[in-house]
Amino acid sequence: VECYDIHGTYNISEYRLLDLVNVPPEAANISINSTDSLNRTNGTLNAYFDYYDENNNPMMYNETKWYVDGVYNESFDNMTVIGYGNVSKNEVWNFSIRVNDGYSWSGWSSAAITESESIFISTRNSATLRG
Repeated sequence: VECYDIHGTYNISEYRLLDLVNVPPEAANISINSTDSLNRTNGTLNAYFDYYDENNNPMMYNETKWYVDGVYNESFDNMTVIGYGNVSKNEVWNFSIRVNDGYSWSGWSSAAITESESIFISTRNSATLRG
């Protein structure tokens, strides 16, 4: 910045260019559990996640998707609780989430559960059920 004061004194200030970079947030520790300890169909499914942001920005939005036996079910969009009336025996339920800090979206992270069988949890991309 160049300027003159009222006495005609000339002054120059430094010029600095700041390049501010936002690191996208992350959804981590993705998990699904059932209110039934044996993962039977009379339980409610609950999805959980932790939000992390390197820039300490608060979470502004999240987007969730549910897949049942690999088929996307849009009626459960943006829900983290699925009531017991929606769950059938031996279905594989996959929960996917991404989060936003008001500037950037994270990548998708997922977890899966099979009713009346074992649970497998993944924190990257998509989950695969152990056989």
